[in-house]
Amino acid sequence: MDAERFTDIFSRLQSKLRLVARRIVGNDEEAADAVQDAFCSLWRRREEVSDNGSLEGMMSVSVRNRCLNEVRRRSLHPESQLEEGNVAASSNEDSESLFREVQTLMEQNLSERDREILLLRDHSGWEFEEIAEKFDMTPAAVRMALSRARKGVLKAYHERGYK
Repeated sequence: MDAERFTDIFSRLQSKLRLVARRIVGNDEEAADAVQDAFCSLWRRREEVSDNGSLEGMMSVSVRNRCLNEVRRRSLHPESQLEEGNVAASSNEDSESLFREVQTLMEQNLSERDREILLLRDHSGWEFEEIAEKFDMTPAAVRMALSRARKGVLKAYHERGYK
């Protein structure tokens, strides 16, 4: 399947896939990550896909499986979650300390571009299209960079022994 047709099909299905993913994982960010991961995985195998029907089915199954794997991982390792509400700061000082630590992890583990993408999206609320335009990227590439940046910070956070 050619790249343009593949991308068109994905664009048409993306919002439906995100809704399915959100119902499973219960979180917009993880749902977006699951859909983006599925897209990237299938993109590498796009030559193996013969028609619209099989691509739609493969995307649906891939997103569903990624979400179920995430739910299983959470149930097996609930202490490893770094989500809003899970990191309870007992005072403003604790919150500021956590913020500084995450900021340091971002500086140490992310490229300047990925750090800026993460801040523009998560802190400033920019849309994917706006970020894509700023960095001369596609919205899909921005989503992928954002997903990798979040995972990189989370991994570094856990490697430092935080939970």
